[in-house]
Amino acid sequence: MAEATFNVLGGSVGKDALQSDAEGHEIKGCVTGVNPLFISEGEMEVLTSGKADWIVVDTQHLSCGVESDPSAEIAALGKFLRKNWRRKIIVICARPSAYRMGENAAYPIPEYMGSSFIDGIAEKLLDEANGYAITMPFDCISRDGKAFHYIPRIIEYIKSSIDVITEKYDRNALDSLSAGCAGDIGAILNDTAAGTIALRKAYLEAVSEGNRIEACSACVELVERGDTESACIMEHAYKMAAKAKADLDTRIGWARRLDSMGIMWAKYSLFNGLWKKGTKESYKDMIGIISESAEEGDGMSCRLLGRAYLAGKGVKADLKKAEKYIRTAVDQNVPLARNDLFDVLWEVGTPEAFEEMIEVISGPASKAEPGALARMGRAYRHGKGVPADRKKALDYLQKAATRSKAYVREYQALKKSS
Repeated sequence: MAEATFNVLGGSVGKDALQSDAEGHEIKGCVTGVNPLFISEGEMEVLTSGKADWIVVDTQHLSCGVESDPSAEIAALGKFLRKNWRRKIIVICARPSAYRMGENAAYPIPEYMGSSFIDGIAEKLLDEANGYAITMPFDCISRDGKAFHYIPRIIEYIKSSIDVITEKYDRNALDSLSAGCAGDIGAILNDTAAGTIALRKAYLEAVSEGNRIEACSACVELVERGDTESACIMEHAYKMAAKAKADLDTRIGWARRLDSMGIMWAKYSLFNGLWKKGTKESYKDMIGIISESAEEGDGMSCRLLGRAYLAGKGVKADLKKAEKYIRTAVDQNVPLARNDLFDVLWEVGTPEAFEEMIEVISGPASKAEPGALARMGRAYRHGKGVPADRKKALDYLQKAATRSKAYVREYQALKKSS
């Protein structure tokens, strides 16, 4: 092992590799999770204030945010690297274009920039930096949608390559490491492809047999493998399974796995499942799941968090916060958010609030949305925002009950009291 110190810039795989053995390499200042081309003065200072013998530049993010010819940025970065580390520069060439998976791109780039243009960025950086290259003999993304960057075999390959470069540079040894890694990755690809085919067959068989729960389970596994076709039908499969009365914990488990993959509708389903579970722990969990996306302004997340503040579930009841989040959802035309704003204004209880809540609900009520119809019926029943009128209240609630079983009991209770 080389007795050397290291800085890391760009992606984090270089740091993972350096830390992967029992003894570990000495790592000094690191700046990871960024595009090295757009490194700031502050980030430069982090690196130079703890300057090591070597710097490892991981190009995983090298094309992120690139919207025009980055030649000037490449030249500036090369100059910075040469000035501080001379030739002790290792560039992990992560083939950044592999992250552009059509419409599913993690970092979209302009259409006029082809993959050859993006791949060329790393080559230009190598020329400017005049350092050593660790090449990736495969795309970063496997057929199952996961980044090979982060599997143990790649960490091992990069670590071994760094050791060869820093101890005693040997081109043949590097080529041998690359070939061995490529062979192992090829075997992994074949295994994942065969597994995906088997799961697709299991999914189709479960659908044909009407086994909705098994179909959904297979579909979740396919989505986890990155199967884009399954990702498109997953929500439908999930709803089918829910109708087949899959137990609540199973549905929560599916939603949690899908949420971990960044599927937004799964986040909302997970929130609703945890709400329905109704324990102190589940309420706390659901708030943690939705808070960040709500603060970022996601409309549906705002609606759900607003409902939590209105009901005091997982958070202390707060009418002002409930109104704030739900109004954001209404502004984004989130489905059913107007029903929630009606509920908030009902609790506010001022004449102005009652007047506004009727305006808010009139639109969806005119379109026969069941929840809006029921709320209009309640307004007429209690004379809030409109004159009290039992006949109109019954009429609205009957229409709501006809369209949704959720309002049958409320309608029957009012009818009986008449």
